[in-house]
Amino acid sequence: MDKRLILISTFLFTIIATGQDAPNCNTTAMQYTNAFEWEEREMCMDPYKTICENDSTNENFQKRSLAYTYQIAQKAGENIYQANKALLNSKGITEINMFNYNKILKQYESACIDDSNIECRSEKVEFFRDMPDLYEMEIEEQVTEEFYRLMDESLDSKIDHLHAAFQLQQERLIEIAKQELKGKLSPVEIEETIYQLRVTKGVFSTSDKSMNLNFPFLTTTEQQQIKDEFRMFCYDNLKPVHNAAFTTARFRNQKYNITFYCPSDYIGGLEDADTLNSVYRSLAFLVGHELGHQISMRIKNLGVFDQFNKCMKDNFATGEILGHHHDYHNEAQADFWGKKLVGEILKDLQDRPVEERILFIKETATILCGAPDDMIHHASEHRLNLALRLTPEFRNAFRCSRYSDQMRLQKPINCELDGEHYIMIPEL
Repeated sequence: MDKRLILISTFLFTIIATGQDAPNCNTTAMQYTNAFEWEEREMCMDPYKTICENDSTNENFQKRSLAYTYQIAQKAGENIYQANKALLNSKGITEINMFNYNKILKQYESACIDDSNIECRSEKVEFFRDMPDLYEMEIEEQVTEEFYRLMDESLDSKIDHLHAAFQLQQERLIEIAKQELKGKLSPVEIEETIYQLRVTKGVFSTSDKSMNLNFPFLTTTEQQQIKDEFRMFCYDNLKPVHNAAFTTARFRNQKYNITFYCPSDYIGGLEDADTLNSVYRSLAFLVGHELGHQISMRIKNLGVFDQFNKCMKDNFATGEILGHHHDYHNEAQADFWGKKLVGEILKDLQDRPVEERILFIKETATILCGAPDDMIHHASEHRLNLALRLTPEFRNAFRCSRYSDQMRLQKPINCELDGEHYIMIPEL
């Protein structure tokens, strides 16, 4: 019998046996017992809308991140202004802040020398001032170094929780990877993959405390190289950059696997995440995704993801993908491991109130909101609705089979390493 018919029959039998009516497509919020039950339905129907659009979860996340960075930048500017107040006043400068930083100190970098360039002529003008270039560069260096110092100082109170949460997620993903890769790779290949994952370091700031937690045996000079790369990657002048990445470094013939997590990636979720458990949950998708790159990189040439890649390709409508399918494979594979880690945490919460599961998904997935299709990552709506919704753990956590006739799923699937599996009841 066709798999879909089996599932439909099972679903109908359950309704008859329990006397429960199938949900009506015209059901309104008033017919649900409480707001959380309605939100549970919406989480099944359209996770992206629930997480990114329905309330202020993502907006507040972004505001907290910007406000945090703004305060640090303002303080750095004030400190350096006071230290150089007399000379700066003589040049007509009465303050240094995040908004005038570029205008005061970066004009030469944005100046146009080539007058034949149309963009230059229309938007940029070269300024010549009487402030000595070397002094201008010195002020700029003072401001940026003070900004880094204050940012690191402010994050030090959170580093222990961030570092411990990363290690717990790392260990959990190792167990997930062992299970997923069993029978698909040789024991030796699995062991090497797990080893490379286990020795990967998670860097959340460039404070001495952070460096010593991750790299206690490196010299100050070697640690500084990692600091410089992190700062260049995570900040554009004094502005936060939303980014995370896997990189490697080699010191004294020792290779280090490193994942960078920029403050703007996680700081917006730490305001209410004041325990190790809450930090652990808020970082789940972010850490799972980045560590997932580390796993996938080891096995991408071994055919393990062939069925998964085909499944993902088949379930994106024609015209919705801007680049070549292979451009998306690495990110889709990393999302695979991220959603596996999220799924395991959802299983931990199966006996908790539904509102706790809803809050967890919002907190851990809000970082994806609003991201466009950039020819490397699929648009965030697809990443949430196609990758997250169509997983067994997500379906079970929010009892999505109750709303199966409203799902509008033409082909209910679950892309796994072995290919497609039907996991939801098709439209009735």
